[in-house]
Amino acid sequence: MKKWCLVLIFLGAMACSKKEIVIADINLEKWKNDKFGCLGYRNRTLDAFQKSKEKLLKMSEVNIMAAFGKPDKAELIEKSQKIYAYYLNGNTNCSNFNDSDSLIRILHIRFNSTGYSNSLLVFNKIKE
Repeated sequence: MKKWCLVLIFLGAMACSKKEIVIADINLEKWKNDKFGCLGYRNRTLDAFQKSKEKLLKMSEVNIMAAFGKPDKAELIEKSQKIYAYYLNGNTNCSNFNDSDSLIRILHIRFNSTGYSNSLLVFNKIKE
């Protein structure tokens, strides 16, 4: 009985551990340091990100946050689902924000109620 308890504890610990996400052609440390996309690094890596989109689906919220850092914006929606938003080309939080830019690019990662990503969308928001 004791042996089975240890096996279950070990398996539980393995299930909760973080998987390191590696995306070709993206330096995830630079991505994390590019808060709100102010430095432009996130926007320059969009093509590489799009190629790895399938790899990121069904990843846990913990793994996504470990890879991409704290989201620029998080929203709790119906039935305990979440959306993490990462700005790609800057917004009004940036000191170098160009007010003449009419579009703001945003990556949305949606998580289901069990904490796994089920949708990744990049969209352009028209500045108001």
